[in-house]
Amino acid sequence: MEILDVLTSMAKTGRLGPVFSGADWNEVIAALGEPWDIGAMSRNRKRPRLFAYGDLELSVCRCR
Repeated sequence: MEILDVLTSMAKTGRLGPVFSGADWNEVIAALGEPWDIGAMSRNRKRPRLFAYGDLELSVCRCR
């Protein structure tokens, strides 16, 4: 699969494989494995946290 196909699919569906806004965190981990935990995105708060799979970075928040 070429990068243009991946980007076209992402533009059409809003998904990059199992990753999309609102995805269940357990399903992402089941599909991709454990991510690197980069840490909190703010010095003053624990959330949101930044995780990474290589060049793919995910901001995860348990916001209300």
